Amino acid sequence: MAWFIFNTNSDPTNPASYTITSGLPSCNNGNSLCAIQTAEGLPGRPVLDNSIKDEMLIALVGSSPSANVRLKVI
Repeated sequence: MAWFIFNTNSDPTNPASYTITSGLPSCNNGNSLCAIQTAEGLPGRPVLDNSIKDEMLIALVGSSPSANVRLKVI
C-alpha cells in the first residue's frame, strides 16, 4: 500500500490524477479529497478499485477522513 496525493481539479476516478508520495501526506482535514492510500498499479499510479472508491465517497459525503482517505480545505 502507498499514499497518493490527489491533483486538485482532476478526475478522482482517473489514476493519472494522483502522484505517489512517501509517508503520510500532510492534509488539513477539510471536505475535499487530499490523498488516498491503496495498492500501486502502474508505476506511480494507484489501483482505484471499488473498495477505495467507496471509501472516498463515504469520506467526502461525511466530510470525515478515514484510514485510507485524507481530506483538505481548498
